Amino acid sequence: MNSASTDLIPRVQRRRLQLFIAFTRWYVKRNFHAIRVLNLPPPEITSPDASEPVVMYANHPSWWDPLIGLFMIDRFFHDWNVYSPIDQKMLDQYRFFRHLGFYGVDRENP
Repeated sequence: MNSASTDLIPRVQRRRLQLFIAFTRWYVKRNFHAIRVLNLPPPEITSPDASEPVVMYANHPSWWDPLIGLFMIDRFFHDWNVYSPIDQKMLDQYRFFRHLGFYGVDRENP
């Protein structure tokens, strides 16, 4: 991996991430009736082979999908690094997301 591509990977500040996950737990319980997952066996609780990345897809371009992703990480995949796309305009407005593994996507520029 060259240095240009490593500059695109956000640096996650674990302490801030842990605090935000605690907030996420509270927020999701307060604002959601349920989180539904496709009727498949529960995900493996152990980490996958370190040489194999795992990608979870979401279908909503707002901050809700990464928020639910953080909730899922908290419930199932405690030690994983998580990187989530978010609209670049939202990331510019809420800069603290940069420290949590969020990266900006400019929806007007492919």
